[in-house]
Amino acid sequence: HPNIVAIHDVGVHDGRHYFSMDYVEGQNLAQLVGQQPLPPAKAPRYVELIAEAIHYAHERGILHRDLKPSNVLIDSNDQPRITDFGLARRLNGDSSLTMTGQVLGSPNFMPPEQAGARSGKVGRPSDVYALGGILYYLLTARAPFQADSLEHLITQVLHAEPVAPRLLNASIPRVLETITLKCLEKEPSRRYQTAQELADELGRVLHHEPIRARP
Repeated sequence: HPNIVAIHDVGVHDGRHYFSMDYVEGQNLAQLVGQQPLPPAKAPRYVELIAEAIHYAHERGILHRDLKPSNVLIDSNDQPRITDFGLARRLNGDSSLTMTGQVLGSPNFMPPEQAGARSGKVGRPSDVYALGGILYYLLTARAPFQADSLEHLITQVLHAEPVAPRLLNASIPRVLETITLKCLEKEPSRRYQTAQELADELGRVLHHEPIRARP
C-alpha cells in the first residue's frame, strides 16, 4: 500500500537478524505538529489516508496495535507513511508477544481494551481508537490523555473521558470533534467499526458533506 512503509528483505547476516525497508525522508507527525495544531483542513486529510491504509492491513488480517503520531512519517510528497508494525498481530490469531497482564503499546493512544490487557477484545475498532487519538493530537497538539505516571495514565484511559477538542482549540469544526470523540469511545461497539468507515466520514468532511455520526 502506498501509505505503508514497505519491507523489502528479511534475513540473517553474520548471526544478526535484519530487515530492509523504504527510506522516508521527512518528519513524523509528532515532529510536524510540535506545539502547534495542524490546520483543520489538513488533519482530516492525513488521517483519512492513514485510515485507508490501516483498513488495507485489516483486510489482510493484520492489526497494527501501536498507532501513534511518531509512527507515521510524512514523505517529500506530503503523504503519510505508516511504519513500526512491531506489535502487529493477526486478526484471527493470538500474538506471541502478548503475556497475561502486560500492557503493550503507547498508553497515550491505546484503547481501553488494550490498556486493560483484555487482549481478546482487541480488534479492528482498537486501531480505530488509535486513529482517533492521532486525529485528536493533530487538532490539539496533545494526546487524548496525559499524566505524570504510567499508572495514572492507564487509569485515565480506562475510566476518564478526554477533554473535548474544541475546549483546547476553538477553531476545530464541530464535525471533526464529533468524529474524534466517536473514535475515542470506551466501548468498541460505539466507535466506527472499520477504519474505512472513519476514512469515509473524514472524506465527507473534506467534501463539505454531512457526516453520519451525531454528537
